[in-house]
Amino acid sequence: RYFLTTNGLPIKKGEHYVQWNLFGPDFEFGVGNNLGIGLMTSWIGMPIIATVKKSFRISEKSQFALGSLVGTGTWAAPEFGGLLPYGSLSFGDRKHNVAFSGGYGAVWTNGDSYGRAAAGVAAMFRISEKVSFVFDSFILFPREGTLVTSPYGYTYFKGRRDGFALIIPGIRWHQDERSAFQFGLTGVVAERELIPFPIPMVQWFRRL
Repeated sequence: RYFLTTNGLPIKKGEHYVQWNLFGPDFEFGVGNNLGIGLMTSWIGMPIIATVKKSFRISEKSQFALGSLVGTGTWAAPEFGGLLPYGSLSFGDRKHNVAFSGGYGAVWTNGDSYGRAAAGVAAMFRISEKVSFVFDSFILFPREGTLVTSPYGYTYFKGRRDGFALIIPGIRWHQDERSAFQFGLTGVVAERELIPFPIPMVQWFRRL
């Protein structure tokens, strides 16, 4: 696991953990042979997102995973929902690895729906016995939309969305075999500009 995305490395049956974030918890459970399910939310219970991931070992140092996230706005926005099926190809082991992910995110609200392709590149490298460098990214590709004409005679692209990306480099401190702490700085890429996000990414891992 990185800051936001995951890789093809399997979660073992009976291997459970929680990732505490500033914005809320993320629980992940190993329920079968290389099969994990999870639940993430905010401290106010909006949104709630369920996750599932099935991993496949290609070779000793390469893995592939298929997974999905599905969420709802719950009590605050019950008309809002989203789905993100994805695939992830990774190379390495639990100490040194790099992952390439791709998927398609769909969102629906008030009877309307739209979607666009997403991708990510992530990596983790152990630089000492207790410290690892972690890099994560999440990219939404632009969507052109549909050219329509308004009742007033002008044309515009309905559903058009600009490209967007999150880039997060950081450090993970492995406290022991059951817990870790990581800190990252987030940059937002929008309209061809890199904008630093003022709130750092702070997370705690704990095995359950």
